[in-house]
Amino acid sequence: MSTDSLTGCNSRLATQELVKKLNPRKDIDIAVIYLDLNHFKPINDTYGHDVGDQILCIFSDVLMEVFHEKGYVGRLGGDEFMVLLIDTPENEISKMCEKVNELLGERTKDMELSNKVSTSYGFVIREKGNTKDLKSFIDCADEYMYAHKDEQRKEEMKKENIVIEIEEKYVIMVVEK
Repeated sequence: MSTDSLTGCNSRLATQELVKKLNPRKDIDIAVIYLDLNHFKPINDTYGHDVGDQILCIFSDVLMEVFHEKGYVGRLGGDEFMVLLIDTPENEISKMCEKVNELLGERTKDMELSNKVSTSYGFVIREKGNTKDLKSFIDCADEYMYAHKDEQRKEEMKKENIVIEIEEKYVIMVVEK
């Protein structure tokens, strides 16, 4: 099957086949972007798989909207997706990834979820002439995505600690009165 039955984007198998076809190409820059949703398991656990599936479809629609003209979008499984772009500058890729987060937030804001829906991503570019296997670049993009996810979690924790400190000060102020 060449398309994912839930999201309508390219399947894992079709994506793997394209990677095999692109691997010998050394005459083009190939960008590999790995993306997944932040806090997706709690969304499924709290709101149910129907809501999770709805969010996956929105995510897929956004990815195809942002990347389809310039590249290839494949669902690898669960909430993980991979995008392949040809001859696309790094700064343009960064803007496209940020656009994904922006559109994802806009399209899920009315869903009454406890957290804003967002994505983590990582990307690398195999430049023209590089003879390394494309699989090593895919692994690297995956690692960068998880590093990005860790960064975002640390930022969230910092914000939560600030809120807790403010709440504790407020409680102390109330007790002192």
